[in-house]
Parts: sequence; structure tokens; C-alpha cells
Amino acid sequence: MPHPSQPSRRPLQRLLLGAAVAVATVVATLAPAVNQPVQAATVGVLCSGFSACNDAGMSASGYHGVWNTMFWNMYSGRNCTNYVAYRMIKAGMSTTRPAELKAGQGNASYWGGSFGTLTNSAPAVGAVAWWKANVPGAGSGGHVAYVEKVYSATDIVVSESNWSGDFDWRRITTAANWPSGFIHLRDAGTPVTPTPTPTPTPTPTPTTPAVTIPVSTAPPTISGTVAVGQTISATPGTWNQSGLSYAYQWYGNGIAITNATSSTLDLIKNHLGKTISVKVTATNSAGSATATSASSPAVIAGTIGVTAPPQITGEPRIDETVTATPPVTTRDLATTDVQWFADSQPIPGATDWSLTLGADEVARRLTVQVHGTRTAFKDVTVASAPTPPVEAPRLDVTAAGAITGSPYVGGTLTVTPAVTTPAATPSSYAWLRDGEPIGGATGSTYALTAADVGHHVSARVTLGATGYFPLTQDYVYAPAIALPVVLKARTAPSKHAAVVKVRVKSLGGQVDVGHVTVRIGRHRATVRVRGKMIVVHLTRLPAGRQPLKVIYDGPASYQDTVLKDHVRISR
Repeated sequence: MPHPSQPSRRPLQRLLLGAAVAVATVVATLAPAVNQPVQAATVGVLCSGFSACNDAGMSASGYHGVWNTMFWNMYSGRNCTNYVAYRMIKAGMSTTRPAELKAGQGNASYWGGSFGTLTNSAPAVGAVAWWKANVPGAGSGGHVAYVEKVYSATDIVVSESNWSGDFDWRRITTAANWPSGFIHLRDAGTPVTPTPTPTPTPTPTPTTPAVTIPVSTAPPTISGTVAVGQTISATPGTWNQSGLSYAYQWYGNGIAITNATSSTLDLIKNHLGKTISVKVTATNSAGSATATSASSPAVIAGTIGVTAPPQITGEPRIDETVTATPPVTTRDLATTDVQWFADSQPIPGATDWSLTLGADEVARRLTVQVHGTRTAFKDVTVASAPTPPVEAPRLDVTAAGAITGSPYVGGTLTVTPAVTTPAATPSSYAWLRDGEPIGGATGSTYALTAADVGHHVSARVTLGATGYFPLTQDYVYAPAIALPVVLKARTAPSKHAAVVKVRVKSLGGQVDVGHVTVRIGRHRATVRVRGKMIVVHLTRLPAGRQPLKVIYDGPASYQDTVLKDHVRISR
């Protein structure tokens, strides 16, 4: 496999995936324990993918959570050398790259020769299965895998991460794709001894002190979150001497868990509700001793993470169809339920991944909520972000609205809404004084009061039609509202003259501001309004029937008023 210290050989290494992942049928159970007699079983790929292998009890020992990290400076991700480096570190080797793997020798093809006498033909659990370059089962970069089980000297099971492929467990025999050798860096078990060869008579060694069987001084401990989908770890505890080798066996409710013999345990759905413990066997040349940890709390349901919520695609417009995409989660969901919402209210019957929008959704924001389940994990409920308000056609105004009526206190104003296509009906009225709503004024008419004097009154009308955006318009009445003025005049004509007495009133009260102009024919006189009675004298008037006009001109708060009549002037 390629390494950062040498040029990339990816095009050639893609051959490895095809060689390393032979055609096979997935089996439901693993093969028997180490060194048991070979039974009839499937040869080839036993599982593929982190989740499928984990659910089948064939884990990656936590690699699925750290595979984007480089171990021993190997390429991260789907890479055989990075995975094996990770497993060797997990087995107790240093995180620093071994000196035997010199710079520029990251490819798997270099491994066997680099480790010298540690490489031989004897398979062992925990050893590194190694293929030379361009041999059956490997491409131009060679291949390495981790030996999980040894049935015999000709029959093994390995786990591996394939370049540009996937993680898998695979059973191999000498019939096809057998490794070029096995590298014994940190074996977990005893390798099967190959055909013996003559060995020289050992040289006598000096007598050494007797080695005693190990004694546990503190039990093993378990760390990590005890939940499905998590990985927990064991420490070997404390022993009375150093230099020991350790073997592990995990238990669920006191019963040994098949193939759970490393220092870590990936918790799967089969462990749900069980208490977990681990037994550690410490070994030296004198023999072995065991110690068992305390039991953990019962394994709880796992938590499924959400890396991306569902999304709504399509145009949120009436008569269009919008579609929801499923959320992206850290675990595949076994079941999913969908519910659409409009302005946070569930839409009855909207439980499919797609929704065709109707009039009820106009101007409302859409969201979609997905509820997912998976055995041995907590349920997941996640919602999308809201869409913009659902769009609809706009009403077409064919005739403008208006306000009619007299702009004086005591008068009544009436608003006539605009005419639209299609025909819309008013859904609300509001009368406003200088742009501020008038309390209680919510009808099509409004009776003016003294509070409106000097102000501008307008009406706001909202029109609606099914399937269309509501239309709201303001209709402004241009004149400011004023007090009504009533003029009363009495005329006393005489020879070429007349006396005109005028009273100016408003709402029954006397008006004492403004001016009154009296005109008879072409003659006129203007006086200020004072007191209750205004008396105007006009002389030199032509005889005969003459037009009389009385004009009141006051401040803006009073109505400008004209009174017309006739008067007969004598000779």
C-alpha cells in the first residue's frame, strides 16, 4: 500500500482490491476456535463493511472511528498498511513507525523483507499476513492483513482494509491467494509450527533464577461508554512482575463472547441489556494466571448521530410538488416515518416523502420531520429547515377602490374596495387616523367625530380569494376632517342699501373665529367674526332683485361655507 514518503502508486494498487476481495458467500457464523479441526465452511469474504461486519460479530476493533488518522505515517482511510499499523498499535506496539520500515518503503510489498527473521511461513493469530507485489491476492504494491483465526497451517481468517475498496473479513486456504509469509510483530496466540527442520544443538546458557507464575495484585478495569455502537477498552490490571504477555476474553452476563479476545470490545445489538466483564490471562515461562474485572452496568441502547438533517427540494409554490431527502445519520435507519408541517402545524395526511402544495399552504412556511428507528439504538427525530412562504398567484386589480362621503364631523365615510380578477371579497376593514388604527372602526363605513378634526382619515382593506395571495390596500381620503359650519342670514333692504345680519354656528355652538364676506351684486364687505351676530351694511346698491352671497372663511378646522340667496333693493 502507498505511503506518504514515496510517490503514489494508486493506479496500480487498485488491482489489490480485486485480488484481496475474492468472490465469496457471506456466512452467518464464524468458524471454530484456533487450531480446531477444519470443518466444511465458506472460503472467501465472510462480511463486508464496518456495520455489517460489526453486526455479525466480526469487528474492525474500533478502526471505523479513526480510519481518517494516519498510523505509522501510512496513508489514512481505505488502506491495508494503515489498518494493520493500527492493529499492531492496539496490540501494544509503539505509535512510532518501526525503524525496519525505512523512508520510502511504505508499500506492503516491502514489509516481509524489512522485518527479517520475524517473517516466516507459520500463520498465527495476531500476526501480519503479507503478500509480495504482483502475486495472486495482491497488486503491484503488495498487501497486508491481520490474522484473526488460524484453523490449520493451510487455513486462516484475516481482516483487512482494501485500497479503494472496503473493510472485510476473509477466509483463505492454500488453494488460492495464500500469503507470501507471516510477520510476527505482536502475536496474540501460538503460531502453527511448520514442518520441522533440523536445528543446531543449543549452546549452554548460564543458570538464571527460577521464574514464578504471575500473581494479580489489582483486577483488570473497563473504560468507555457502555452503549451499543461504542468501543470499550480493558486494562490488564496490576501484576507482581513485568514482562508478561496478556490475553483477553470478554463476557456478557458471565458468558464468554465469541471471538472477543482483544483488549477492546465493540458493543453490538447482541450485547444490549447485558453486563460486561473481561478476564485477563497473564503468561510467562513459568505458566499463566487469570484475573477478572468487575461487571459493567448493563449495556444501554446506542445513540445515532445526525450529520445532516432532511432537506426540502423543489419550488414552494401552489400546485408544485416538493420532496424531502432523508437525513444523513451515523447509522443506517431501519424504519423512517415522515410528517410535513405548515407554519409548525402538521398537515393532515402529509406523510410521504413528497407533497403537492394546495391553497391551504399558501403564504405558510413548510418543514418536514423524519422519525427513524434501529434495533438496539434510541429513536431519532430530526426536522428540516423551513422553506420561504409558499407562493401563489397575485390578485389582478381591474378597478381602484375609493372613499366617499363628507369630510366633516357628523358625516359618514364609506370605503369601496378595489375590483380584482378573480373576484375577491374583503376579509377585513380597518380605519386609520393619520396612519394609526382607530379603535373599533372595522366596518366598511365610519362616522366622523370631533377626534378626527384636523386629521386625515384612511381605510385599509384586505381582499382574499382561494389559492391567491391576500391583497391589502390603503385608501386615503385627501381632505383633512373639519367641523361643519352653518350660516344663517337675515336681510333688511332699503333704498339703494341693505343691512345683512349673519350668524355662524357649528354643531349648535357659536363660531367666533374667521371672516364673513357679504356680497350683493358687485358690492361686498368683509368683517371678522365676533360675538353672536355679525352686522354688515352695504350702500349704493342698484335697485331691483340682486343676488346675495354670504361666505365664511375660517381656519382649517372649520368648513368653508357659502350661503346663496336673493334680495330686492328698493329705489
